[in-house]
Amino acid sequence: MIKNYFLEETHEEIKSRLNNLKFDQKPKWGKMNAAQMLRHLTIPMEIELGRREPVKIPFLIRLLLKKTIRETVLSEKPYKHNSRTPEGFVVSDERDFEKEKALLLKLMSEQFEVYKDKSKVWHMEPFGPITPEEVSTMNYKHIDHHFSQFGV
Repeated sequence: MIKNYFLEETHEEIKSRLNNLKFDQKPKWGKMNAAQMLRHLTIPMEIELGRREPVKIPFLIRLLLKKTIRETVLSEKPYKHNSRTPEGFVVSDERDFEKEKALLLKLMSEQFEVYKDKSKVWHMEPFGPITPEEVSTMNYKHIDHHFSQFGV
């Protein structure tokens, strides 16, 4: 069962795991280093908070993959290791670990405030309408996947 991202105890767990992450920690799979992974985690958060344009997915592909993407990202089924990262979420340049860590913490706090309204339904591309429960699943699942990638 995926933990509720919008509970204070879940945020405390994430912060604790983040504090155990070291800048030179090697991943169990994948190509990103720890700083790049942190930046990768902040990109969807910035999109959710309206600070970044959604990743562009061509209409036909979006139409064909809408159900598959929704089931993959919003379900409780874990992500596969080394699965393909959509182009707009790839981070390959060098990043400052401490800056990325601080940004992740800041965005998590902002999300926590924004999503307190459990009755609201958001519209998020490419998913369409998305409930607070789905947002919770998506956020926790993504963070947990990459923290597990780095053994934290």
